[in-house]
Parts: sequence; C-alpha cells; structure tokens
Amino acid sequence: MKISNETKIGAMAAIAIVILILGFNFLKGNELFTSEIKLSARYNNIDGLNKGNPVLLYGLAVGRVDDLELLNEPNRKIKVIFHVNEDVKLPTNSVAKIISSDILGSKALELMPGNSKLFVKTKDTIAGDIELSLSSSISKVVAPVKDKIETLLGSVDTVVNGFNEILNEDTKRDLKASFHSINRTVRNIEKVSGQVDSFAVNETGRIRSILLDVQSITSNFKSNSTAINRAIENFGAISDSLRASNLKQTIKEADLAMRQVNEIITKINSGKGTLGLLINDDKMYNNLEIASKDLDGLIQDLKANPKRYVHFSIFGGRDKKPAKASAK
Repeated sequence: MKISNETKIGAMAAIAIVILILGFNFLKGNELFTSEIKLSARYNNIDGLNKGNPVLLYGLAVGRVDDLELLNEPNRKIKVIFHVNEDVKLPTNSVAKIISSDILGSKALELMPGNSKLFVKTKDTIAGDIELSLSSSISKVVAPVKDKIETLLGSVDTVVNGFNEILNEDTKRDLKASFHSINRTVRNIEKVSGQVDSFAVNETGRIRSILLDVQSITSNFKSNSTAINRAIENFGAISDSLRASNLKQTIKEADLAMRQVNEIITKINSGKGTLGLLINDDKMYNNLEIASKDLDGLIQDLKANPKRYVHFSIFGGRDKKPAKASAK
C-alpha cells in the first residue's frame, strides 16, 4: 500500500509540532515524563519573579514557576502557581520564599520545609515570604544611619550657630588678648625655668654642702641618740615634778592677787585714795599742774639770777662797799 505525499507531510508536521512543544517545555525546565505536584502561594509583591523561574529545595532545583495571577481581592495579592516533583515530601507548614538566586538579581522560589508530620498534596496553598533585595537590604541598613546623620548634622549646625553667636568681634578680641597673655605667661615660665636651671647649676656645690651638713647632723643625732633619750627622760622627770608640785595652791594665790588688783583698780576708779583723787579729781590735777609751772619758773629764774638767791665769798667774808673818795 502506497502512502500519499500529503499523508507523509501531515505526519511530519505533527511530529514537528510535538517536538516543538516538548522542546519548548524542556527549555522552560518542565519535566516531560515525570508526575508533578501543583502548589500555590500568595504574595503582596513578587519582586520580579517570572514564569519559568526555578523552585529550589536546599539549593537543588525541584520544580518551576508555572503561572502568576493577580487576585481580585481588596488586598490585591499575587498568586504564584508552581510545581515540584512528586518525590518531594514537603510538610504542610512549609514556606515558599522569593529569593535572589545570583548577583544579577535573578529570582527563584526557595522552599523552606516546616516540621509538620503532614505533607502537601496537589493544589494545596502554602505560606509565602519574600527576601529583601540587595537595594532594600541596603536601604534598611542605611535608613537608620541616614536619620542619625541628619540628626547629627542638625546638632552640628546648631552648635556652629551657637559658636557664631558667641564668637562676635568683642569675644574674638578678648580671645586674642587671652592668647597673647598666655603666650607671655609661657615665656615668663620659660624664663623662670631657665633661671631655676641656672641656679641649680650655680648652686650645685652649695646644695651638696648643705646635704653633707644635713647628713652630718643626722649622723650626730644617731651617735648621740643615747644622750637625747636621756634628755627626754629628764624632761619627763621635770614634767612629773611640776605635776607633783602644789600647782593648785599657786593658782589660788594668783587668783587672790588678781582679786586684790581688781579691788585697787576699783578704788582708783571710784576716787578713793591719793591715786584715785589724782586720776579722778580735776582740781587736784590743776593744782599740781600750777605748782609744776611755778617750780619750773623758779628754776628758770634761779638759773638766770643765781646771785639773787645765793651769796657766797671765796674767803668767807661779805663784800665790802667801795670807799668814798676823799675830798681834796
């Protein structure tokens, strides 16, 4: 039986279509002759996940993403439909996490198994999660630092404004004068330090002599320690003797003498006795002053005219009157 050319062309076209479909699915990573488990997960943001991205378990590709569906719900979530090989035993509390599979940002769906004793079945829905992208991670780390830097810059700006307000022209002049004073003080300190160094160099011999004298005195103290101890013991004996003396009686007699002095002073203040009258009676003081003045005048007159009060002769006779001249 002869097959027509049309039949051959049709068969070849059918085979080509089958090969094309199988090749396309193979290129997409779909398993051709193995059974699969269809699963789904929901996300607020799939962060660039596409159909055909691999599904990983411990880094091993065990499936592919089949479809992405935007749900008509108030929260507008995205449903990701994917399949895994039938031999994968995945607990029901597992999580499907969207991750970056390489440094270029390619996405993949990583399965994170839970600890449930029950395993998922076809058309089950598991929890979804998303790993922060590199830019999001950097933003999450940098954002607090940025806020702190902005706060710090604000504080620095406030401090600078405060300094600008404080450092006016008067303050600058005062600071400049203060620095000049400090510089002058440092120079004076350097000068004094040089003088001290010069004094130390010039007086080294004298200081050495003083130290030798001190050492000699110390040696004398050490060699005469017995005599010093004896002197201290003698002083202790004298102190004991004074303590044993009738010190109480002496104090009583001193107190009696003080009372008597107080009585005398009281009598003088009250005008009793000659001394009291002399101190308190103005009349007696005036009489004494007049008598003193008279006595002073008498002494002055005696010095000026001694012959008026004293008559004496070398030979003990009186002065003779001169003879009258005889008449011619």
